[in-house]
Formats: sequence, structure tokens, C-alpha cells
Amino acid sequence: TGNQLFTQASDGIAGSPAVGRRWSEAAMFALDTNGDGRDDLSVPSYRQPVQGAAEAGVSYLLFGTGDGVTGVGSRTYSRATSGIVGPVAANTNFGQCCF
Repeated sequence: TGNQLFTQASDGIAGSPAVGRRWSEAAMFALDTNGDGRDDLSVPSYRQPVQGAAEAGVSYLLFGTGDGVTGVGSRTYSRATSGIVGPVAANTNFGQCCF
């Protein structure tokens, strides 16, 4: 499918872009997270605030399709997400290392 470019302003990606969030500046990786046979892409935004906590961090999951990866239907994960261990706290940079 060739190269694709995504930003926080891309179609389907939750939130809005802001300076300093470090969107996609840490390790990204692809794997099939939903069992459809297509690689999905984890994209960190590790300095993004969460529930008022500065630099708490968020990871975005963009799903693979037959035409490549898409922002449409993407999901966000943070320490505020049910099932993710640990409290929302400032400067924890969730997503900086891995998803």
C-alpha cells in the first residue's frame, strides 16, 4: 500500500493536535490486535494530558485494512481506560515505551 502519513488531525483520530504532545515520536509498532489478519499500528502521544494530568500520555490504535492503515475507527488508550493498570498521574508518559 505504500507510505502513509498520519497526524492527530487525520480523519478518524480522536482529539485535536497540539504542540508538545510528541505524537508519534516514540516507538511505534504494528501487529494484528483484532485478529483480522491485518497489522494495526500503535501510535503514542506520551506527553498528552489526561484528565488534567500533564504529560500523562495516550496511545492511539489505528486499524489495518485491505488498503493500509486508517485513522477511522481508531481507539485511544491511557491509564484512564478501563482495564489499564495504574492511576492517571502527571509525567507518567504512558505509551512512551510500548503499548
